[in-house]
Amino acid sequence: MEYQAICKNALISDQKMRKIVNDLKLSRRPVSEALDLLNFVPKKGAKILAKVLTSAVANAENNGNEDRGNLRIVTVQVDRGMRLKRVQPAARGRSRQILKRRCHVTIVIGGTTSPMLS
Repeated sequence: MEYQAICKNALISDQKMRKIVNDLKLSRRPVSEALDLLNFVPKKGAKILAKVLTSAVANAENNGNEDRGNLRIVTVQVDRGMRLKRVQPAARGRSRQILKRRCHVTIVIGGTTSPMLS
């Protein structure tokens, strides 16, 4: 069975978050190994990903009675979130627009199913 956790409007751009996900190649990794990797990455996005991953593990343990050792990451999806529009004063009385970008992170994990013994 698959379990998921979602973080909406994380205060980091989707490009920065995707770079961390792609560099670590988190898909199909065991959960414990992925958490160990994320704890040693000195970036803001790694801390957010670790929180979402621990939330997904808690969902699996509480809702499905899954063992943490059997869980693997199925997919990690990073989407563009809303953008806050701000204004910066510029030369000659003009203004420049600043976009503060956000992202949505979805992590789906699943347990390895063992065949039923009969």
